[in-house]
Amino acid sequence: MSMTETGRRILALSLLSLVASTGAHAQPRDLAGAEALYREGVALKKAGKISEACLKLEDSYKLDPAGGTLFALADCLEAAGRVASAWARFGEAREIAGRKGLAAKEAESARRAAALEKKLPKLTIVVTTDQRELAGLEVRRDGLVVGRGTFGVALPVDPGPHTLEAVATGKRRWTTKIEVPAGPGVTSVSIPTLVDEPVAVVAPTPSAAPPASTAPPPTEPPPPPRDDPPPSQAPRYLGYGAIALGAVSLGAAYLFHAKQTSKIDDAAPHCPDGCDETGRELYKEARSAYTGSLITGIAGGMLVAGGVVLIVTAPRAKPNAARVWIAPSFGGAALGGKF
Repeated sequence: MSMTETGRRILALSLLSLVASTGAHAQPRDLAGAEALYREGVALKKAGKISEACLKLEDSYKLDPAGGTLFALADCLEAAGRVASAWARFGEAREIAGRKGLAAKEAESARRAAALEKKLPKLTIVVTTDQRELAGLEVRRDGLVVGRGTFGVALPVDPGPHTLEAVATGKRRWTTKIEVPAGPGVTSVSIPTLVDEPVAVVAPTPSAAPPASTAPPPTEPPPPPRDDPPPSQAPRYLGYGAIALGAVSLGAAYLFHAKQTSKIDDAAPHCPDGCDETGRELYKEARSAYTGSLITGIAGGMLVAGGVVLIVTAPRAKPNAARVWIAPSFGGAALGGKF
């Protein structure tokens, strides 16, 4: 690879890093959360838990895209064997350090990136011209859409398993898994000719077989009309019960009223100018009788009125009417009726 081509790639990577960093800085930051995750990630890396450490550092960088966190993440990714991801992160860290005037960190990031570039495995996805012209063609690598401009270009990837997919309008989805070996080298995968989706074939409707005979089959006489079930008489019975109960309540009201009158008459001799103890007690009993008369009278009246409404509005049974019907039958007609 010539120095000119390497310079172009580093420049492109730097521009992408600048755009990504600018967008990240525009987002709200969680400095406390980022610091806690950063410390936890560093501790996990020292304990040899590389995969967990990389996840913590990546989450920390999302909360606060700091250059130091990015450098630590790149170092963790290199330790995990993800050399392509580490190479890209070191390039971003070099760009951030350069913008901040951190010459030592910029130089170290550039040195680490250059060392990893010599170890990068690469993957080439080959798509024929005919396949590229398919309507709706979309190629994905590990779930990410591969741009048409990268077809046939050897791109750095992490070593290990990768999943490739290809879809197009009216074609079956094609998918495969590949293993990219560690170390410098190029793995090439060709997208095969996509197979057409099967077209559903609708089976013709079988024609009805001609009748064996043109003579009409014997006709069974239809069943006689069914009588409608009689309406329920429950509302009418409830109405009668309500009236009876209301009559009892009204009788009780009358008895309370009679008691009230009697108590008032008994209390009169004890209250010439003012009531004595006996007079006051009798008037108290008269008031209680009045209250009982009022309550039972109202309840009785409501029950009687409700019972009358239930009786008046209850459905009435229809009288049976004589009915006669004639139906065709085999060899003649059938006569029936209900009287």
